[in-house]
Order: sequence, then structure tokens, then C-alpha cells
Amino acid sequence: MIGLGSNIGAKSDYLNQALVKINGLDQVAVKQVSQVYQTEPVGYKDQDDFYNMVAALEIEEGKAPLKLLEDLLAIEADLDRKRTIKNGPRTIDLDVLLVEDQEIDDPKLQVPHPRLQDRAFVLVPLAELAPNYLVPGLNKTVSDLLDELDQADLTGVKALGQLTDLANDSEGWPEKAKLGRMEPMTKEEIVVLDGSYANPGDLSWDFLEDYGQVTIYQDTPHDQVQVIKDRVGEASVVITNKVPLGEEVLGACPQLKYIIVSATGYNNVDLTVAKNLGISVSNIPAYSSASVAQHCLALLLYLTNQVDHYSQAVGQGRWQEEAWTFYDQDYPIQELDGKCLGVVGFGSIGQSFARICRALGMNVLAYNRSQSPSGRELARYVSLEDLLAKSDVISLHLPLTDQTRHIIDDQALSQVKDGVILLNTARGPLLDPQALADALKDGRVKAAGIDVLDQEPMPHDHPLEGLANCILTPHIAWASQESRQRLLDKIDHNLAAYQAGQPINLV
Repeated sequence: MIGLGSNIGAKSDYLNQALVKINGLDQVAVKQVSQVYQTEPVGYKDQDDFYNMVAALEIEEGKAPLKLLEDLLAIEADLDRKRTIKNGPRTIDLDVLLVEDQEIDDPKLQVPHPRLQDRAFVLVPLAELAPNYLVPGLNKTVSDLLDELDQADLTGVKALGQLTDLANDSEGWPEKAKLGRMEPMTKEEIVVLDGSYANPGDLSWDFLEDYGQVTIYQDTPHDQVQVIKDRVGEASVVITNKVPLGEEVLGACPQLKYIIVSATGYNNVDLTVAKNLGISVSNIPAYSSASVAQHCLALLLYLTNQVDHYSQAVGQGRWQEEAWTFYDQDYPIQELDGKCLGVVGFGSIGQSFARICRALGMNVLAYNRSQSPSGRELARYVSLEDLLAKSDVISLHLPLTDQTRHIIDDQALSQVKDGVILLNTARGPLLDPQALADALKDGRVKAAGIDVLDQEPMPHDHPLEGLANCILTPHIAWASQESRQRLLDKIDHNLAAYQAGQPINLV
């Protein structure tokens, strides 16, 4: 990627001549160009506005970036570029911005361009061609960098249109150079196996078309291995939320190179097999922290304030019939101020919920494999045994592993404080459901708010079904529209990084 600029004389003509000359270089072809943008000068202000644009070049193997720079400097000289004032007027300015996924630190050439992330006149046309290009060293896409600019920086960038419409003489114009976004460097065949989880229809998958040919299945049966294999087919990229990708599927799909799990948990993918087959796997971390924490609060307040019961009582006429002040002693209201919250798993979501509960006046204990400075600001780290014994409310926020499966079982529940409230919005198998059902029935656990189960959807004979002191929601804590849009945005970033040869969020 190169940047072009001119602010002397016939600016459009200088840009055009430069592109013609670049396209005539050995081992170089101009593939795509942005619009022309009129931009305010940076640094030295006593000069005319610039015309700026970005061009994508195809460079044959063997053409070194330093040799390209020499050629560009020679073109500047041919077009009467004078360097008399730093950042001053110039007939033409040609800068190497990006070279694939390379980082170059040479006295003559720095790539990515050292001021790229700060300059609207570069990022705006660059985003037009390659919004999802992951900038090496910054680990951010061009769109990300553009979003981080102040609005004031953008006001001085005005689109003028295509260069071929602005230049007086476009003879010799590179035939293959076209206006608009670059085609992906690698055309992927992309399959989404269960798109309805992230996007039931209120959001858009259109961004996937920037990366290749896309097939989207709203749902795929989890227990039909042959169907899964057929749908993955020849795809090089698969996006799955809950559809399992085990040894039988992975071994039958030799073209598969990259899996994105459109969730934080990734236990539906056999990572060992994927690694052995050279398949990269990424997840989507920290997209739903606010949404899940809010749902935890909703479950907790439902159980402590009995809002549903009292709303139904009003609807049944009991308030009107029984007393001016109606209170049902079988449904006591519990104050949270001064109570102790125990958070099992103190990552992003656990800490988000802790912040909410601290605002309600609760004290917080945390159990986690490791401690963090942010965690220590919110809670006191303790052993699991201490947390179980001292907490009035216990909330689970662990990933599911062999070590965490049934971390809350009959033995753990024998250690809890009488009257404890238990919440699980993380993974169903963290709880032994029969042990919890028994504890709810005998009163060891006063109430439970559960969003995830060991079997989903819940079978009709599930141990927790029908218990009055257990509220169940259908795995929806994560599913706010805002959260799902962040998930899609992160899928976009994962794909951009993968195609740039720098996959992120690997598990």
C-alpha cells in the first residue's frame, strides 16, 4: 500500500502521472486505488490543501521494499519534487505505508509508516480499500485506527471523486486499477454452521463477503456427523457457535484451515486434533461481559425482591382484597447491602458482576486460579472452601474444563452457608444438577438462578424442572443485541487478522 499526495499546480494530473509511472515499473502493477480526497495540510500550514489518495500495488516476488522505495523516489524526482521546507508544498509525495504483514525498521524505510495511525488523510482512503487490514505491530485493523481518530481530525478530509474524472489527461491510466475496496488477498470458502445463535435476523453477515464466498446455515443438527461433514465440505474457514467439531469431522475436511468459535467457550472443538491437523482455532473473548453481568443482576434481584410474585398478586386482586400494605411472609424480600458475594471465576464477566454488586453495598470474595491487579481492587481472593462457607450469594463464572466440571457438587454444597443463593450464567456442567436440586429441596440453598444447564435444551425430566425456588432462563444471558453485534465485530477482526497472516484470539 502506498500513499500519494500533491498540493502544487495541477494536483490531479501529478497524481495521475505518478500512478502511470508506478504501473510502468518492473515487477509492479497498480491493482486498486481509492478516491481522491482534499485534505488540510499537516505541520507547515502556510500552503495549499493537498489531494491525497492510496493505491494498492501487486509486487512480484523478488522485488524488495527498499528497491520499491528507490523507484518511488526516482518518480518523485521525475515529477519535480523539491524538498526545501519540511512538510512543505510538493508536486508529488509517495510513501510506502504497508507491505503485507511485514514490519520494517531500516534507516531508509519504516513500515508500517510511523505516523499512519495518526493521519486522517492516510486512514480515510486506506479504509476505503482495506478496512479489515490488520496493521502489523499495532494489532488493530485500519477501521479500528480510523475509529480512534478525533472527529476534528476527520472534518478536514473531503472526498472529491475518482482520479480519472479529475485528471485532465488520463492516458496511460492503469487498466487494472479500479476504485473501491480490495479483493481479499486470499479468497476463502467460509461456512457458518449455526448463524441463528449470533444473528437470528436482526443483524448483518454482509461483512463476511469481504473475505470470500460465504454459505450460512441458520442451524445444523449437533448429532448428525455426516450432515456436519457435508456442510463443512471444502471450506477453509468455519464459524461455529455450538456445533461440535470433533475428530471425525476435522479428519474428513482436509481444506479446513481456520475455525472461529463464535463464543467465549470452545469446548465443542477438539483442540488436540485441530492442532495436529494444522487448523487454527480462535474464540471471541470478552464480548458479552456487560450483558451477562446484567443478567446475573436480573436473576439475583428476581430472587431477592420477589417482583414476579408480587406483580402476580396484584394481578390476582390480592392487594386490593387483603390489606392496604400487602406482604406475603412466604416470599420475603431480602436486602443485599452488607451481604457477601462470592465469585467463582474472576475474569472479565466475574469482575463486571462484582462491580455492580459492590455498588449495591455488597462485599466481594473471589476464587480464581490466578490473581490480577484489577481483581484485587474489587475483591479479596480466598480459597474455594472459604468462599463457599462465607458467601450469601455465589455466582459462577468459570470456563468448562475437566477440572471445573461439577465444581459445585454435593460435597461443595455441604459447605455452603445456610440460605445461600446460587447463580450460574457460565457453563451448565459446572453444577451437578441433582446435587443442586437436592440442596434446593432441603433448604441448604435458598434459591438458584440458572441460565445454563448440563443438557440444552432442557429435557422434561431434568432435576431442576418445576422447583419453585429455582428460576431458569434458556441460555440468554449473553444475547443482548449490543453483545451480539460486538460478537460479529470480533469475528470480523479475527478474519482480518487470519487473512493478514497474524491470527488473534487463538485458543
